[in-house]
Amino acid sequence: VGDNRSECIFLGNLGNVYNSLGQIDRATEIFFETIELSREIGLKRSEGIFLGNLGNVYKSQDQHDRAIELYTQAIDIAKEVHDKRFEGIHLGNLGDSLVKLQRLDEAEIALKEAIAICDNTIPVAAGVFRGTRALVLVQQGHLDEALALIETGEAQVVAFPEEHAKFLCKKGHLQHIAGDATAARTSLNQAQAIVAKLLVSEQSELNKGIARLNDLLDS
Repeated sequence: VGDNRSECIFLGNLGNVYNSLGQIDRATEIFFETIELSREIGLKRSEGIFLGNLGNVYKSQDQHDRAIELYTQAIDIAKEVHDKRFEGIHLGNLGDSLVKLQRLDEAEIALKEAIAICDNTIPVAAGVFRGTRALVLVQQGHLDEALALIETGEAQVVAFPEEHAKFLCKKGHLQHIAGDATAARTSLNQAQAIVAKLLVSEQSELNKGIARLNDLLDS
């Protein structure tokens, strides 16, 4: 019916579904389509959101350099259109990819800014990014600060089962680094109990996180 805006939004939602199912090629194809369509019809804000979504696809495949490029573009657009909510989300995702590349100083800057924004716009995201920042702090030798950050972050995500399970994987990883294998195993068991009640693809980021933590504790 010529409603390009709604078409673009629904395509983006479909891309998120394919990404969550681990159907990466289809998700990538859809997000490229939504980015192009957003540009054609002048939806600047949507373009930024979909650039960030495409970044999530690359991040899930450990293609962090490409993800960082896309998050950076998305952040620039969010600032241009004064979209603080997505500016915070993109900054946090950028920080996560920087952590994966061990660019910890840059990650710390991005995550601190993301948390400050998301506390006022989307607190559950602030909790997620507190978990990521805690991993940075513990690697930098700031264990007490990292543990305090984990407690605050978990309180923000506990009402959201899938995000809580992902957070517990980060918490277990931090506990392992801190030398508390028993606590790390407890966090893993809690995450697995949550996942058992969810319909989550074996290829999802959550199940991959659980597998990584399990391998870490068994090594």
